[in-house]
Amino acid sequence: MNPRLCITALLLMLLTGCKQTYLTLHFQEEVGNPKQATIAPYFEETITQMAAEIGIEAGDIGLEMDRQDDKTLHIKLDSRVPEAQRQRLRELFGEIVQARAAGTFEAVLEIAPETGKYTSAEYRKKAMDLPRRFPLPLEPVKFAEVMFQFSAEELATGKLAATGTPNEAYCQYQATVRPPGMLFSQMGSKAGAGKGDYNLYLQWKDDKHAPAQYLFGNITFVNPTLNQQLFDKRIALGAIKTSWGTHPDRRADRVGFNVGSLGLQHHENGEISPLQNIGFMGRCESMARALGRPFTFYIGRSMDRLVSVELVPSAP
Repeated sequence: MNPRLCITALLLMLLTGCKQTYLTLHFQEEVGNPKQATIAPYFEETITQMAAEIGIEAGDIGLEMDRQDDKTLHIKLDSRVPEAQRQRLRELFGEIVQARAAGTFEAVLEIAPETGKYTSAEYRKKAMDLPRRFPLPLEPVKFAEVMFQFSAEELATGKLAATGTPNEAYCQYQATVRPPGMLFSQMGSKAGAGKGDYNLYLQWKDDKHAPAQYLFGNITFVNPTLNQQLFDKRIALGAIKTSWGTHPDRRADRVGFNVGSLGLQHHENGEISPLQNIGFMGRCESMARALGRPFTFYIGRSMDRLVSVELVPSAP
């Protein structure tokens, strides 16, 4: 090799420094194309911007996807990046992880059985003997469903299937209730009706053959953001029973978070085609992301999907 070229290359290395892996970031979702090992532009642009805001130049930071794990990114920093900036970058990622850990969907359900509408004095007595306060151990939201809103008459007569009349559809992200599930079979956000200042109505049944009993209550989330979103009617709640085959009782095992309307949509008995569903999922994700945290910790592509940060030991 030409000696002059060797000297030039050496000088260039001395001037520009050498990048070494400083941090490893573990995400909940893929961070790029696993086949081509290319990083999604969102992560490359966002992380570079985060670094720039604390004084790290774009030429001094590099990103690399892990070869074995497509949910992992390695961050390389030039040797000339000062320790203070390195530490601040690490702190920025750590703040996201800490916020994610606090972004729970868990709640407490308080009931007011005196507000109930019961089919008999016996059921009223049973309701009055229920505990007033129930923990609601919710897992984080995981998937979306397109749900339809029907009137009681439509459900009773099946008029929809005969006429093909469209109904309002909405995006619902569902959170699993950890066993033993909810005592109540249905739940919904109260729409300005009923007694007292309660934010939920509840349906209670001993079993699927028993008559339905109704009462009001309040749900309070551990995360204050969810309480505010419910108060502002940016989200609405529902309860879902999915385990009829294994649990004959009327306990709901999921809570649905309605994040927005899809307008009037045609369907067949509440079902839509797979192609329609795929088209709606993008809109549902956009609605959920617009709500911000804690939804962005589990939905869509963002830095909020960061699960953990690992400091890589310096090379000797």
